[in-house]
Amino acid sequence: MMLGVMVDGNGAPTQSEVQSWANRYNLDHPVLADQSRDLYNFARSYPTYMLIDRDMTVSDSDMYPVSEFQINQLL
Repeated sequence: MMLGVMVDGNGAPTQSEVQSWANRYNLDHPVLADQSRDLYNFARSYPTYMLIDRDMTVSDSDMYPVSEFQINQLL
């Protein structure tokens, strides 16, 4: 499953900000607001892609740009 996570340096994004961002970029996958930034604060740049396993462990991070081939190889 692909999820988007919106991060805001000034606090947690509101639901309306998340929806506006998703609409602006025509995203068709769920987008969440990162409330704590604890899990995602190690990204060196944005946007970035991370592979998170079923136990919520980051198994690969800071993957940008990333191709469908790379994702399939990691899965």
